[in-house]
Amino acid sequence: MKTLSLSALTKLASEAQRDGDKKGKFGVVFTKLRAGKGNKTPILVTMTADEFTHIVRAISDPSMPTTVDAPPVEEEPVLGQVALV
Repeated sequence: MKTLSLSALTKLASEAQRDGDKKGKFGVVFTKLRAGKGNKTPILVTMTADEFTHIVRAISDPSMPTTVDAPPVEEEPVLGQVALV
């Protein structure tokens, strides 16, 4: 995928949240711009505000059940790839 509109990214973040809720995980979208050889770009983490609040509360309250132990990422995510952590 070469481009992703803000509305499409919003839709992906909402879908990730719904999928994460069904599986008892956090729904987060990772995107990475490929700027060419030798041009490093950061990986962006996108989520809904509700999901962010849920994650912050889970971190703040150790008694809250959560599955934050995500497996290590072996490859860099591609634009639009959804990860449930």
